[in-house]
Parts: sequence; structure tokens; C-alpha cells
Amino acid sequence: MSDAWLQQLRDSLPSWQQRYQGADLKALTAYLEHYGLTSCLATACHEIGLLPTHHGATCVQRFRCRRASRGEVVLCHGYMDHAGLYGALVKHLLAQRYDVVIFDLLGHGLSEGDPLAIDGFEHYALQLHAVIGQTTSGRQPLVLIGQSTGAAVISAQQWWLPLEERPVAHRILLAPLVRPALWRSIRRQFHMLRHFLNQVPRRYTNNSHDAGFLRFVRQADPLQHGDIPLSWIAAMQRWADFLEVAEPQQCPVTCVQGIADGTVDWHHNLRVISRVYPDVQVELIEGARHHLVNESEAYREPVFEHISAVLRQL
Repeated sequence: MSDAWLQQLRDSLPSWQQRYQGADLKALTAYLEHYGLTSCLATACHEIGLLPTHHGATCVQRFRCRRASRGEVVLCHGYMDHAGLYGALVKHLLAQRYDVVIFDLLGHGLSEGDPLAIDGFEHYALQLHAVIGQTTSGRQPLVLIGQSTGAAVISAQQWWLPLEERPVAHRILLAPLVRPALWRSIRRQFHMLRHFLNQVPRRYTNNSHDAGFLRFVRQADPLQHGDIPLSWIAAMQRWADFLEVAEPQQCPVTCVQGIADGTVDWHHNLRVISRVYPDVQVELIEGARHHLVNESEAYREPVFEHISAVLRQL
């Protein structure tokens, strides 16, 4: 997929209110094919558009079941990800007859914003708040699912912008980010580097057993970026500090965590999650790495089964 092709798609995206006019068909088809999303169209209608949100327009995609749906899911992707990488989970949710809304975080994918940058996780929370309010019906059970930073966004929205008029039936946190692995070292380096650098080079890690996924992200995904802004690290640090002392929330939550996760400090994170969500159901996946949504099939299947178990109860 060339940069010119990608720009053609960006330039043709309609506003969310005018989404039925559609983006450039050739560019959109190429996008869906490149990211393996075309298989979702067998059971769902697809909509895409730009939703005005604080700090920039948010690219939102909605997959609506062709049969009567049982509920709605809003997906929040992880840091350095985007909606195009979540086709396997979208397809699985559609098979459970749940409509799916997925959006690109600011600075990610097809949304506006400086690449991978954010001044505070509250900006992500504002995005999610707007997406829920303007793209979900309010007539069916609503489930929020987040991977890593996406899980943090779900929690941030709950604390800072609660949706009293739109109750959430369940929150599913996949490898949630509280703080990353090697946190003390990262903080020490951040405090040294912030005085003379604005960003640091990204280091790709083996965060999945799926070699094809890792190869695609590193070599064939034009929506990836090569540098991590220090502003994002500062925002993550403030989020971690906040959650350490946040007031507990009484609500249905499931947390799924791989025990071979080398991306986040998952032992510490689960202690924090268990404190702030006293009723949380924790599910550990033996041998699974960080990117649970894009793990190899043997590790991904139990993750998806835990999600299905939640949906069946609603």
C-alpha cells in the first residue's frame, strides 16, 4: 500500500454524520483487504467516518450485524496499534452477534493528531466518551474491550468522564497498562532525556507468538510510526501515578492477562487492577505474550473464549 494510496483514503473520509456517502471506494477496498477486514463484510455492514472530538477528528468504523444483534461492543486498541489490526477480534464478536465500533486513538491510524503523541490520557478518555455517545444506540447491552493502553483508556473514561446516561454492562481489560515492564529504568531515562530530546526511536519487541503478525507490523503496515514522543511517556507516568491511588469502582470487570507478557509489569498491574476493581474476574493465559488480540491461535483462542463467556451472560 503506497503512501499516495493511503493519502487518498485519508482525503476521502467523510464526516461521521455523512458516513453513508462513503469514502473513496477503491482506497477503502484496498484498506479493508490489506488489513484482512473484508471477511467481516460477509456478516456485517461497514461504516467509516471522522467524528469531531477534542484535540482532533477521530476515525470511527462500525460493523453492524446483518442479523439482529444482541448488543454493542466498543473496542479500544493499544499504543502504536490501530483499528486495522483488530480484524480477528471484530470477526469473533460479529459471530457472537454483537455490533462492533472501533476507533483510532489520536495520533494513530486514520485519526488526526501528532504521531503517537498525547498530552494526557484524559484526551483519550474524551475520545472514548464521544465515540460511545455518538455511535452507540443505548438500546442494547454495551461492552467495552481494551487491549493494553486501550484498557487504560476504558478505565480513564470511567473515572474522569462517567457515562451515567449510558450504562456499561461489562468492561474487558486485555493485558491492561498500568505501568510497563522495566518501569524504574524507563522513568530514570525519561527524566534524563526530556531536557534535550522530544522523542526516542521505537524498539519493536516480540509481543506475540504469531510471526506473521510481527512481520506484518514491522515490514508491511504503512500506519506504523518509528518514534515514541516523550510527551506520551510523561502522560503514561501521570496515568500510572493516578491509578495507584484511585478510588475503587464497583462494576463488572474481566481482566485477561498472559503470563509471558514482557511488555507490561503485569504482576504489579494485576495488584493495582484488583484494588481499584474489587469484583474483577482475572483470567491468566499460560504462555501468552502481551498482544493478546494478535497472539498465535493457540493463545488467542482462550482469550476469545473468555470474551465469549462474558457476552453469553449478558
